[in-house]
Amino acid sequence: MSEDFGIVDELADLDEFDEEILRAVRDVAQRRDPMPAGMVERIQFEMTLAALRAEIAELQAGTPAEIRTGAAALTDTVTFRGTAVSLMVRTRSDQGAGTDPATVDLECWVSEAHARIELWGPGGPRSGVADQHGRLEFLAVRRGPVRFVVHPVQGVPVATPAVEL
Repeated sequence: MSEDFGIVDELADLDEFDEEILRAVRDVAQRRDPMPAGMVERIQFEMTLAALRAEIAELQAGTPAEIRTGAAALTDTVTFRGTAVSLMVRTRSDQGAGTDPATVDLECWVSEAHARIELWGPGGPRSGVADQHGRLEFLAVRRGPVRFVVHPVQGVPVATPAVEL
C-alpha cells in the first residue's frame, strides 16, 4: 500500500453510477451546508501567517476620522503598530457617478519605504510595493473583512488584525 493509504486504488474502481452518487452527495452538502463566505481566503491567510511566523500588529485605539467633503466622500483612517513598522490605512468611498458602492479605494502609508504590503480580503489576496515615501494604493477593494501583511525590506513580516471595510 502506498502513502495514499490505498484510496487512489479504490477510486480507480468507481464507475459512472458511483460518480453520479458522489456528485449528488456533493450537491446536497453544498446546498445544505455551504462553505462560509471568505473561508478559503481566511484559511489561506492563516496558513501564510503561520508559515511566515509574522508579528501581529496592534490596532491603535481611537475613533476613526470621518471627514465629509463637498464631493460627499467619507474617509476613515486606521493605524496599526508593530515593533518595527507601522501602517496607516485610509478608505475612500467616493459616491460619485459610476462608482461601485460595494468597493472602496485604500490609501496606505507604511513607515518603511519600499515595503511590500499584502491585502487579504473578500476579493482574494493582492499585493503592492510602497513608494519611496511609504505610500501605496489599492483601488476598488471589495467591502468586507480585510487584513494586511507588511513585508519590510529587512526584518520580520507584520500582520494586522482584521478590520471591516
